[in-house]
Amino acid sequence: MKKVLFYGFIAAFTIGLAQQRKAKPTRHLAFFDEKPLHYGFVFAINYASYGLKPSQYFYDHADTLRRVEPSGRGGFTVGGIMNLRLHEHFDLRFTPQYAFYEKGVSYTFKDKLSPRTITEQQLVEASFVELPILVKYKSKRRDNFRMYVIGGIKPSLSLSNKNKDQRPDKLRFNNHDLTMDYGLGCEIYYPLFKLSPEIRFSNGLMDMKAQDQNIYAHAIQNLRSQTLTFMLNFE
Repeated sequence: MKKVLFYGFIAAFTIGLAQQRKAKPTRHLAFFDEKPLHYGFVFAINYASYGLKPSQYFYDHADTLRRVEPSGRGGFTVGGIMNLRLHEHFDLRFTPQYAFYEKGVSYTFKDKLSPRTITEQQLVEASFVELPILVKYKSKRRDNFRMYVIGGIKPSLSLSNKNKDQRPDKLRFNNHDLTMDYGLGCEIYYPLFKLSPEIRFSNGLMDMKAQDQNIYAHAIQNLRSQTLTFMLNFE
């Protein structure tokens, strides 16, 4: 999934470069970026996982609990764009969005009755309302192409967490999060719209593990969300 996201961004970037190299291209949407405020929408696919730090409890019980590691899956994101022009090269962006994630933690135990091991997964499937607030720095426009970098914070709240009704003897996850988001992309100008392929990284600032009294929770010191997203922004 990570390779799909990466190659998708490379393909979109290559298209932008090819357009830039056309002989004497027509300058599309010449005054679009001078608007103080404009809107758009975004479609994206993501790969979500966790950054996991084992606890001392895990090391103390290494004879029965052999491994604890994150597991990731693919998901999707859709949302809107509100872009405020601050300067020729700086924008402030608010992009409320809906995202679906599937991720979890895999535990490997030693079988008490044989030398084999048993792997158990604790998964969460959840949809989130996310409210990223981002600052965007754009390079100088070259014909119908320019590069940019972007960064900011993203608070989010879960709408449907299938783990919320699980018994407290399983690993449970919190239903809110705060991440630091950063990425890069390119703007490609067409006659009727601007397309911006973007690759974005999200690193969690909060512990997503519920503080339950069981081996699954005790084995983890902290659990932070990590997401890689390939976005197509239409403005």
